[in-house]
Amino acid sequence: MKLEVIAKDKSITELEEKARAFSKITAKYNTLKQEVQRREALYNQTRKTHDKLLLTNGVPEILAFQQKATVANKENRGVVKGLLVGIIGGLLLGLAILFVMDRADDRFASSTEMIEQFSEPILAQLPDVKDSRTNTGLPLLNAEDERYMYTEAYRSLRSSLIFMPNQQELKTLIVTSAIPNEGKSTIASNLAITMSNAGARVLLVDADLRRGDIAALFDTDGRQGLSNILRSEVPWQSCVKTPRGDKLHVIPRGPVTNQSSELLLLPVLSKLLEEWKATFDLVIFNTAPILATDDTPTIAPNFDGTLMVIRASFTSARLTRNALNALYQRQVNVLGLILILNCVDTDLPDYYYYRYPKYYAA
Repeated sequence: MKLEVIAKDKSITELEEKARAFSKITAKYNTLKQEVQRREALYNQTRKTHDKLLLTNGVPEILAFQQKATVANKENRGVVKGLLVGIIGGLLLGLAILFVMDRADDRFASSTEMIEQFSEPILAQLPDVKDSRTNTGLPLLNAEDERYMYTEAYRSLRSSLIFMPNQQELKTLIVTSAIPNEGKSTIASNLAITMSNAGARVLLVDADLRRGDIAALFDTDGRQGLSNILRSEVPWQSCVKTPRGDKLHVIPRGPVTNQSSELLLLPVLSKLLEEWKATFDLVIFNTAPILATDDTPTIAPNFDGTLMVIRASFTSARLTRNALNALYQRQVNVLGLILILNCVDTDLPDYYYYRYPKYYAA
């Protein structure tokens, strides 16, 4: 009996599976039947429409070709949206690149940026005179110089030094820069010329014992100079040149030496400064760049003041700040900054006064 029960259960299971399969077949049959009925109805409707068209074949107003269909083209959806997204994305990317470049490039482009960066006063702004440059360099100032704005800028520097407040009598000055090729030698020379034109007895000393070019600027003999004097090889009087009359005196660099720091530390320099202060109204030293050697921070504390030359769109604000910090660590009296604009467009609003060169002409 147990075996019969098991056999019956198995038969029941098989019958249930067959019943489920039959139900699926029945449902599919009903679906197909409904689809056939739907298609028959659609066919009958289409047939009736076709019969009507045949009956009205002679009436062209009811059905006629107005224009043949064109070839189907794939529609590019989202083109306008893509263009707008691309334009906006490109604009944002360009602004981001400009922002990064502006942050990375900390060179000065105007005097306004210098005022924002530094607390030191700007004593002079020298305009662009690169058109007057020759094969031998930028000519120094002369009595009949036609670079009127350039000449007036040095006169302004002279007045700034003469009438500088809260300063004792300035007898010894240093003209220096943070890095090479900023134009400090030319500025020191032209400042000496401008001071001597006012009647002062000026001594210009080329203390850049590695690359000083004062002798070349004045086109004078520089075979003997400060390096010989510091070694006590010759008296300083024998090295003095007067290329611009009896008011301006120049001591060239002398032979090039790599021991400039040691020579400038010799006690003889202090004695020389005392003699020169007693002999001349103003002593101007052209020294090496601050970040290139330790020469300038070594001797600057012995001078009444120091002028820092900065070339716009060339000198990094970070490097200039490092150079100033090196001077302040030695308790150096920094009088102010001299801005050279030979890399700046003077048509900018900050330099509107350079648009009237004819006013300065006699």
